[in-house]
Amino acid sequence: MTFPVPRFIQENIDPQFLTGNIGDAFQEFCYQILQADNPNLQNFPGGGKDGGIDLVADTDDTRTVFECKHIGTESHSVAQARWRTVAGNLTNNLKNPNGPPTGQSQYRPWYRTEPCIRKYVFCISSTFANSDQMDKLRNEIAEFFATLSREHEHLAHLREMSVEVLAWNDFSSLLMRRPHLLFRWFPNTRPRGLVLFDDTPEDGSFRRYLHSAKLPYYSIREHLESTTDRSPSGVLDEHALLQELDDGDTTGLIITGPGGIGKTRLTLELGHLARNDGWLVL
Repeated sequence: MTFPVPRFIQENIDPQFLTGNIGDAFQEFCYQILQADNPNLQNFPGGGKDGGIDLVADTDDTRTVFECKHIGTESHSVAQARWRTVAGNLTNNLKNPNGPPTGQSQYRPWYRTEPCIRKYVFCISSTFANSDQMDKLRNEIAEFFATLSREHEHLAHLREMSVEVLAWNDFSSLLMRRPHLLFRWFPNTRPRGLVLFDDTPEDGSFRRYLHSAKLPYYSIREHLESTTDRSPSGVLDEHALLQELDDGDTTGLIITGPGGIGKTRLTLELGHLARNDGWLVL
C-alpha cells in the first residue's frame, strides 16, 4: 500500500461505526485492533462512567487497562489536557482508603490487588510530531501513578505499574499490518470497485434466497459423510478448497458447472469460511 492511513475523523470513517459519538467509535476501533496482541481483551463502553478504564486484558494475576481518547486535532497540548482531566478524576476518586465515593464504583478496580493493574495504556487518535512529545506524555503519566502510590498507602500496589502511550502513529503502523481493519473502517482505502464481504447488500430477492436464514446450506462435507463412498477421488470439500488457496502456488479457483448447481452459493460459503478464519474477503 502506498497511500497514507487516513486520520480518525468522522468524514473518513465507515458510517456503520458512527451510530454513537466518535469517542465511542474510537474505543471500538482500539478494541478491534488491539485484540490480536491481547487475546483476553474486554471492552467496557462506559459512556463517561468507566473509571478511567475502557478496555481490560487479564493474564493470570496481572491486569492491563486501556484508556481511549479521541482527539479531534493534531495538538500535543490537547492530548496532554485530556490526560490531565483523567488524572484529576483519578485523584478525586481514589484518595479515600475505604474505596471510591458513593455512586463511583467504576473506580474500584484501581483498589484491587488481585488482579492488580500492572500496565496502563493511554490511547489517543492524534499523532505525535516527534518522539520527545511521546516521551513527555508517557513520563508525565508514569510520574502521576508513582506519586499517587507514594501518597496513598492503599494504592502502593500501583508503584511498579508500567505506562505506554499509543498514538495514531502507532495505530497507523498496526493498520498497515492488518488491512482487513483498514478497509473495514476507512472506505476510501478499499480497492476501487470492491466492497467488504460483510457489506454485500442482502436486499435483493436472489441474495435473500441464498442466505442461510432462508436456505440452509447443504455442504459438500455433509454430502460426503452421508454417502457410502466417503472419499471419492478428486472431490474436495469447502475447507479443502480454501486450503488450496492457502497452500502452494494456487492463486485462484475456477468454480464451474451448469446453471442452478450451486456455484454462487458455494462461493459465498467459501467467503464465510475465509472471513471466519481471519482472511480479508472482498
